[in-house]
Amino acid sequence: MQPPGFLPSKSDLWLTITSAQTRNVSQEDTVPQTDVPADCENEQSQKRKRDADESMSSVQQKIDALRADLAALEHEHEMQKLCRTACKQALKNSNSGELDTMLQYRKRGSRVSLSNCTDIFCFLEDFGVLVCRQHHTAVISLDRHISKYHKVQALTRREVVNCFSRLKPVDPGKIKLPEQPVQAIEQLGKPLAGLQCRTCRFITINKDEMRRHCKKHYQLAWVGNKSQLYSILKVQSFFRAGGLQRYFEVL
Repeated sequence: MQPPGFLPSKSDLWLTITSAQTRNVSQEDTVPQTDVPADCENEQSQKRKRDADESMSSVQQKIDALRADLAALEHEHEMQKLCRTACKQALKNSNSGELDTMLQYRKRGSRVSLSNCTDIFCFLEDFGVLVCRQHHTAVISLDRHISKYHKVQALTRREVVNCFSRLKPVDPGKIKLPEQPVQAIEQLGKPLAGLQCRTCRFITINKDEMRRHCKKHYQLAWVGNKSQLYSILKVQSFFRAGGLQRYFEVL
């Protein structure tokens, strides 16, 4: 208790203020901390795990997409290599007619429109095939054919495809080939020189393929007079590429 009229000094005031602040801090330190419930921690942990799993799933999807694109590029590269090999092989065997057939099929066709599409494409009802007169081949996918070989824009392609939509082409493997020699089909182009096995009805335009056929199926040696193994005839095929070639004899 200070006497009346007592004035504290500055140092006394400073000590009083410091003591009060110390008591306040001490009281704050003693306030109990509220613990985070265990359920809340588990929920947060599970949420972080789900976010991590979703992130990993997204990354994996991107990786799978890149792998698919790479596989497609590798397949296209292999197909280009096979095409170059086939061209070189055809050059070595000028009698096979394969080079002319391949170049004929791959040449650029004229532009197709709704006004001239019936002049370029025709449907052979006897065989159930749609044929391109310019490429002398049956067409499986009209949209893909005119896009790749005639360079037609999407709008015009849809119009042309709709023009032929009522037709029902036969599956390539189910086309019934003539069993007897027939007149050459004009829409399929000039007949090719073919080879027919004398033992069966197998026909090809490639001598190497005929040699492999004779050896595999009949164990016949490819020596001496080859005319005893096969006969030469004129042939045509509805397809000229893609492994769909099936030849038949024409007059």
